Amino acid sequence: MGYSLEQMARSLVESGDYRVTGRLEPQAEYHPPDHSPKLVAAVVDVETTGTNPDRDKIIELGICLFEYDPQTRRIYRVLGSWEWFEAPGFSIPPEIAKITGITDAMVAGHCIDDRAVNDLLGPGRARHRALCGFRSPLRAQSDGRCIDPIAAMNRGLSRQGAAGVPV
Repeated sequence: MGYSLEQMARSLVESGDYRVTGRLEPQAEYHPPDHSPKLVAAVVDVETTGTNPDRDKIIELGICLFEYDPQTRRIYRVLGSWEWFEAPGFSIPPEIAKITGITDAMVAGHCIDDRAVNDLLGPGRARHRALCGFRSPLRAQSDGRCIDPIAAMNRGLSRQGAAGVPV
């Protein structure tokens, strides 16, 4: 039998290495609407079988669209979130399964819905900036321009974390 979330949180706190302040409750609205101009942005999270874009495959894609004020950078509301798994065509390497928590069983028979992704992030949604194709080895910077993650790593830039992608 597994541990409850409360037991896991208590164990983390008791270790002395973690502080758990409370359960995260998803919010649909962060600030009440006002008359300021708003843009839509996306947080895009991609999990892959490794770091080589020529060989490795996407196994999970998550997207969260939100509305924000570009002047204050205040987030007003979450417009929706989506998640897809995709079988890579080979077994997920054990080190990747350990890092991501994604197993072969979780992705078996699944495929990312390219049409849905393009409907969410594609050119019809673009307001002010171009968007990198999600099956591209390129990543979007905070200003919406695309960068090559391998070149960025070679320049000493971090490749970790979700990128806020203006759409």
